Amino acid sequence: MSLAAEKTDPHAHALSSLKKQYLFYGLDDADYDNILTISSLRDLQAGEVLFKEGDGSFGMYILLTGDIRLKTEKDGEIHAVQPGEIFGEMGAIAHIRRTASAIVRRPSLLMQFNHSQLMELLNRYPHIGFKVMSNICTVLIKRLVK
Repeated sequence: MSLAAEKTDPHAHALSSLKKQYLFYGLDDADYDNILTISSLRDLQAGEVLFKEGDGSFGMYILLTGDIRLKTEKDGEIHAVQPGEIFGEMGAIAHIRRTASAIVRRPSLLMQFNHSQLMELLNRYPHIGFKVMSNICTVLIKRLVK
């Protein structure tokens, strides 16, 4: 599918972004379709706060387009989320409170994964669960050693 077609078809853009995510590496097209059925798209405007540091955590996100910054009370801005990047995965898996706030800097389109739906998918399709959890561990380890 062409880049122009992806931009006009949010589903195609979401699928393309999923396939680029290390978190979902090693899955086949049927697996991606199953993952897309549990996700939703969210449009956010500049200035919106997606979540605040200390909030309960009920899902994770992939930034499809736009600009979102993560910041903490202690350190200020800690990360500029890039299109195609996943964030909030610690809370989606471990149900811990948000460790940072997510502030929308430009209009943004996100793919959102609700915790309970994600867990249901992983339980229903253990092979997806194994690959995703293994990939999450790798992502978190890489972040810790930075």
